[in-house]
Amino acid sequence: MGQRSSKVHQTAFNVKPIIQSRTSQDNEKVRPRPQPPLPVERPAGDARGSRGAIQVGADGDHRVRGKLEERRSSKRWRKLFCFITGSERPESRPKRKPGRRTVWTARSSDEYIHSHYSVGEILGKGGFGEVFEGRRLVDGVKVALKYVEKSEDTESLLIPGQPEPLPKEIALTLLANEGPSVPQIVRLLEWQDHPDHYVMVLECPAPCLTLGRYMKECGGRFDETTARQIMWQVVHAANTCCRRKVFHRDITLGNLLINTATYEVKLIDFGCGEIVTSVPYRSYTGTFAYAPPEYFEKKCYFARSCTVWSLGVLLFAMLMGRFPRDYDLYLLRERRWFEPQLSNECRNLLRRLLQHHRGQRLALRNIQSHKWFKCGGCRERDSCSCFNEWERNTRKHVNAREEKRRSNKWWRGGPSLL
Repeated sequence: MGQRSSKVHQTAFNVKPIIQSRTSQDNEKVRPRPQPPLPVERPAGDARGSRGAIQVGADGDHRVRGKLEERRSSKRWRKLFCFITGSERPESRPKRKPGRRTVWTARSSDEYIHSHYSVGEILGKGGFGEVFEGRRLVDGVKVALKYVEKSEDTESLLIPGQPEPLPKEIALTLLANEGPSVPQIVRLLEWQDHPDHYVMVLECPAPCLTLGRYMKECGGRFDETTARQIMWQVVHAANTCCRRKVFHRDITLGNLLINTATYEVKLIDFGCGEIVTSVPYRSYTGTFAYAPPEYFEKKCYFARSCTVWSLGVLLFAMLMGRFPRDYDLYLLRERRWFEPQLSNECRNLLRRLLQHHRGQRLALRNIQSHKWFKCGGCRERDSCSCFNEWERNTRKHVNAREEKRRSNKWWRGGPSLL
């Protein structure tokens, strides 16, 4: 018995240094994290087996989903894991949402659209609608097909010339295109109104991009000459809409299409618009980065002064590549904002557009008469139809004023009376 105990003690004594040597050699290796034990399979009537594990498959494969897994998938646990390990993302990443739906929803009510147009890939997606690329089968003209789902909040308007009320977006687009054609406003070619959705067939110039995407391809900002040419067309479209009693309310970089070959701009998406009234508006449905300050302070604003503010934000974003901050607005009001690459006329226009009080802002109808649009002109004046139209209207106004002044008796006898 004594010899057997000594052998056991000797073997235990010999094993101990061997374990120490192995741990000293592998001390730099990361040990695997112990896995939680598999739960014991319990009968269906046992309440203890209803929480902690789910048996999947007939081959005995089990998946553990207990409190530990719920903690790892929770937001608080992920933040704590990133803080402790110093990693950017935890091991258990949340599942990604499925990508965009690129197939037109098949409906029996859209037989007219499919029989007259070919539907292509998706161009954009919003809250309730999707825009698809299309071709007219008769002549192959490129169009844009906008499919919008109706909801309980979908409003309808009754406009002159239509027997029944139309969805607000269709009605405002038709009102904005009344009268002489304005190339800076997108034209509505056809529409189909159904109880649960409506489809709009819009013109789609080619090649065209949204103004925000084109600005990114140009380096994130425009030079003053390019911004002047684009801004004149946007102001002309906004002024025309307000004269036709249409308040767009969402003039942004994403709602402007630009033809990259001719630099022609089109205003699109009247889904956030409203009819122009003299009563102040109490709610805002556009992009909040373009909202006027009186909305955040008093929860009320007017159509034309709000449009002037959004045009000022748009011009600032095109020239600087970012939205104006509070300090920029303060320096503009104090006439201390300075950028070396911008002219004095451009800074003056920004200051007059981005006034804090709406009564001190430049009137919408007077923006195109600002000297910034006269000092440099558009790129390629002779081939730019928008600048030629502005030049004709200005010359006509000046000639009428001169004729009225010459017909005055004081004007005819003025030189001899001095």
